[in-house]
Amino acid sequence: MNFLKKQSIGAYITLCALILSIVSIILYSNTLAAGNGVQTANGGQMYLDASKFGEVTTYGVLAIVFLALGLVVCELKLFLNKGIVGMVVEMVGTVLRILASVFRLLFVVWF
Repeated sequence: MNFLKKQSIGAYITLCALILSIVSIILYSNTLAAGNGVQTANGGQMYLDASKFGEVTTYGVLAIVFLALGLVVCELKLFLNKGIVGMVVEMVGTVLRILASVFRLLFVVWF
């Protein structure tokens, strides 16, 4: 219980983003598998394009991996918060969260 009290709000937000990213990959895969005939409102271009599936899935999975690593590294900060090691761990965690955000953005753009 004490471990849960030591968590920052950023850790909970990252955990929620991780869960939502996993759900979005599952929903995207299932929707694409259900049918590729869905068109936009004007009927001109396809809403779901199977040719983009590889890129979208790659970006989504990389975002999930970076989110998970960022969460683990930030949890290490609780135990290694002394001196230079603590600063390096904090910087690595921040970089991983930024990379996760970049890949989530690419996931949305390529979708």
